[in-house]
Amino acid sequence: MVAEARRSGVEVVSLDVDDLDDLHSTFDDLHPVIGKSIDVALVDVVDALQREGRIVAVLSTAAPQALSAADVAVGVMRRVPRRRGMRTCSSTT
Repeated sequence: MVAEARRSGVEVVSLDVDDLDDLHSTFDDLHPVIGKSIDVALVDVVDALQREGRIVAVLSTAAPQALSAADVAVGVMRRVPRRRGMRTCSSTT
């Protein structure tokens, strides 16, 4: 996702968290998370960017407030293991 966003020419920012590992260098800017939850820190970044007149997209697995504050939101559900006996349905049209 980051690579595709970079190719499109948009600025890609993130929170500076350990989970990024080797991806730190792929972002244009990293914002600190100091004494806040990730969701609150991300809301602060979204708000600051919007006040600068930017359109902000958020992709997150666990930041509902930030997703709500964004102009474009992509909430990603973590994969939940299927329980034995459960069936899934899919449709192709």
